[in-house]
Amino acid sequence: MACIIIEEITEGMIGVVMLIGFFSRKFALLHGNRASLAIGLLFLIAPIIEVPTGVSMEFLEFSAALLLFWVVEKFMAINLKKHVEWKYIMVVSGLTLIFVCIKGSIDSFQLGVLMTMTLMPLRASRAVGLLLWPYREIFYLSAVFGFLAVAAYLLSLNLLSDFLYFGGVLLFLSVIPELGGT
Repeated sequence: MACIIIEEITEGMIGVVMLIGFFSRKFALLHGNRASLAIGLLFLIAPIIEVPTGVSMEFLEFSAALLLFWVVEKFMAINLKKHVEWKYIMVVSGLTLIFVCIKGSIDSFQLGVLMTMTLMPLRASRAVGLLLWPYREIFYLSAVFGFLAVAAYLLSLNLLSDFLYFGGVLLFLSVIPELGGT
């Protein structure tokens, strides 16, 4: 049993935050960035199409999650004065494609979304720790929720996975406005 409402609310929430970031001058990395506009639109359009039609839009959501991961990596690269580390994005993409091929279902792209939403706060917590910003523990907690969501998804506990996904994303997004003001 899956809770489509929780999953779609979570993705809609990400979309709204990214669109706010695109239009807000408070977040220099997102303001006017076409990637944040694309992420926001993909995360908003996918549930709007998926809920009434029943057509799976997991590939669009996975694409948006990878793009969001790239934006986080870019943010870290700028602040740590390093290059974007593509290996994490490539690993998530490869594992997801292998899983989709094994399962033979486009719905399996949800695993990629969950893995991305697990690695992203984990990577962000590293950067936040190096920059001595607060809220490092919240990023770790968000990653734990994501990891548990992945495990629940792999065990076919879809309802639990959706709620853990919601919790992890909510924690991750709750810290973003705080970091924008630092």
